[in-house]
Amino acid sequence: MYPQNNLQAQSNLLCHTSLPIPKSVAKFVPKSLKAIDSMVFQVDDKQNQVTMETTDIAKRLEIMQRIHKSLTNGIRSARAHHPRTWLKNKALSIEATGAIFNSGQIHHHKEQSFKDELASVGFLKQSTVGTNMGQIPYTVFGIYSIVFPLRDEEGRVVNFYAIGIDNDKTDYLNTEGIYPAYPHSQTRRLYVTENIFDAATLIESKVMDNRDAVMALHDKEMLYQHRQAIESLKHLEEIILIENS
Repeated sequence: MYPQNNLQAQSNLLCHTSLPIPKSVAKFVPKSLKAIDSMVFQVDDKQNQVTMETTDIAKRLEIMQRIHKSLTNGIRSARAHHPRTWLKNKALSIEATGAIFNSGQIHHHKEQSFKDELASVGFLKQSTVGTNMGQIPYTVFGIYSIVFPLRDEEGRVVNFYAIGIDNDKTDYLNTEGIYPAYPHSQTRRLYVTENIFDAATLIESKVMDNRDAVMALHDKEMLYQHRQAIESLKHLEEIILIENS
C-alpha cells in the first residue's frame, strides 16, 4: 500500500546512500551494477527495445500525445472527484507531479481507426470476452487509475505508469522514458528513487533546489535510459539513492 499522506511518505523515504562524483559519472554507472546496500539495480539493454511493428515513431508519438491530452482532460473533469480526492489524500498535486486520470473510457464512442491507434501502442488490447452488440471488446491499460507520464530526452511523452485508485495496482505501458523527465543538463545533485510514486512525493516536498533533479527507476531497475541520462550529466557531483522503507 502507498503512504496515506505526504508527511508519512517523506518519513519513509530514507536517503540511503550518497555517492560523490569527482570526475566522471560513468565511473559509478558500469554496465553491470552491484547491489548498493539493499537496493538492487539491473541493467538490461534488451528491456528497452520496443517493437514498433507497423507504427512509425512520429505516428506513435502523436498517439501518445493524444492519450496524454485525453487523460489530462480526464483529471480536470467535473466528474473526476474521486481521482482528485485520491491525489489530495496522498498530498500530491496535478500541477507539480503531472498526474492525470484514466477512466477507461478513452475509446468509447470513437471511430474504429482511433481504437486501432490505441491498440497499436498497447493502450487497448482486444479482449476474448464477447459482447451482445457485435462490437470488438477491449481491455484498457491502467483502467480507473492515476497515471504519470514518462518522457524521452526531448521531453516527449513515450510511456505511462498507472496506479489503481481502488486497488493500488501498478503497471507500465512499456519500458521507455523517465519520470518526471530526463534530468536537466545543469544538475549537480540527482535523487534516484525506486519508483514513480516516491519521485512524485519528493517533487511535492519542495526540498530540491534548481540544481537538483529527481529520476525514478523502473520499479527498482535501472534501464538503459537511466544510465544514459546519468552519464550525460557533465556537472553532476552527487547521486542520492532513496529507498522506501
